Amino acid sequence: MFVEKEVYTKLTPHENAHILRQIEANTVIDVNDLVSIHGEEWLYVTVPVYDSPSNMKGWIKRSQAIPYTKELTKKVQGDVYIAKGTPIYEVDQFKDINENAGDNKEVIVEASEVTINKVKMIEIRIIHIGSFSNSSVKDLEETITENGGNFGTIYDSLLSVCDWSIDNLYNDRIHHIHYLHSHIDGIDDSRVYSTSEKVPSRGFTHILRFYK
Repeated sequence: MFVEKEVYTKLTPHENAHILRQIEANTVIDVNDLVSIHGEEWLYVTVPVYDSPSNMKGWIKRSQAIPYTKELTKKVQGDVYIAKGTPIYEVDQFKDINENAGDNKEVIVEASEVTINKVKMIEIRIIHIGSFSNSSVKDLEETITENGGNFGTIYDSLLSVCDWSIDNLYNDRIHHIHYLHSHIDGIDDSRVYSTSEKVPSRGFTHILRFYK
């Protein structure tokens, strides 16, 4: 089914029921059940959720969704599906993200399915080949400030959409910094952690995780 206009899922199939979450306009949803209450039909649906694996299901009115057709494909604002392990190459975009790429503008985008403690997610890595930031870990931590910082636009765009972290090689160590993190069991909760030994790195990397 397809939701054309912004709606909210409810805890129970009633007009005044507790609101669970917002469904953005032009979203494809899965229908799990249908009930009729006092002559009005309600759908129990599953919603694509990226910020956290909770409140994925809820009730909406049958009138708030329409059948999903091929003609509606171009309007969809949700998932992009690719085969597992498919390499994706992009070399002339990422104006905001690419500020650390230096003279080397080659960018590789890798996508894979990851499961951590039974939580499934799609992980996308944006790798700036051979490019690294000369900023210290402390400086990279402070790129997002109350005034926006260098990564402020990226942060605002990804907030409530996915997890976001970076890997950067500095002083022969790879340093990992979480900017947006959902605190899933099995994932290091530290704001920053670094490798204890020298390890190879292909380049400055942005890591995006979308929960399924």
